[in-house]
Amino acid sequence: LLLKSSHHNINTYSYRYQYHAMKFIALLSGGKDSIYSTLQAIENGHDLVCCAHLAPVQKDKHNLEEEESYMYQTAGSEAVRMQVEECMGVPFYVREISGRSVNTALVYDDTTIGSGLDVNKEEDGVSDEVEDLYLLLQQILREHPEITAVSSGAILSTYQRTRIENVASRLNLSSLSYLWRMSCQRTLLDSILDDGGIEAVLVRVACPP
Repeated sequence: LLLKSSHHNINTYSYRYQYHAMKFIALLSGGKDSIYSTLQAIENGHDLVCCAHLAPVQKDKHNLEEEESYMYQTAGSEAVRMQVEECMGVPFYVREISGRSVNTALVYDDTTIGSGLDVNKEEDGVSDEVEDLYLLLQQILREHPEITAVSSGAILSTYQRTRIENVASRLNLSSLSYLWRMSCQRTLLDSILDDGGIEAVLVRVACPP
């Protein structure tokens, strides 16, 4: 299934069909979904070049400053480097999240960036956290210009998926979203734990206030 976003000229690949092999960046949060999506991309013939992670600001050597994020999972962030270096054996790139959830509209609009009417920047000059993802992937592409795609573990969050597609479109990357509405949550969880062979560990339980 090849989907075309109505907001951006971008290719989004689902899990059902395999197209030409692409070299890709895996966006990893450290959670089971992004790991399983990476495995699905590899299984569909794509070549993993490196992994990327957005991390909360490090207050000191032992503590991370975790602000509420609409976009990124930050629980367990300190374990991601070990996951990649010891288990996946590819280069690992990380950037601290300097932005905040400024633009919380369902669809992310980047057309005002750099103008006096920038809807993705607060009065104190802090940009939206989505721009941290853009800068991280831009840095990686300078070192790996052969990369043509990026994978993510988005399942049901349109908010998250459209923002990843926005960044991918601006960098001329295809978005690999193999878990996007793949099946019901229970079936998908069984697939991740059984077929994916992933040993998931609960690190935090949270809910909206």
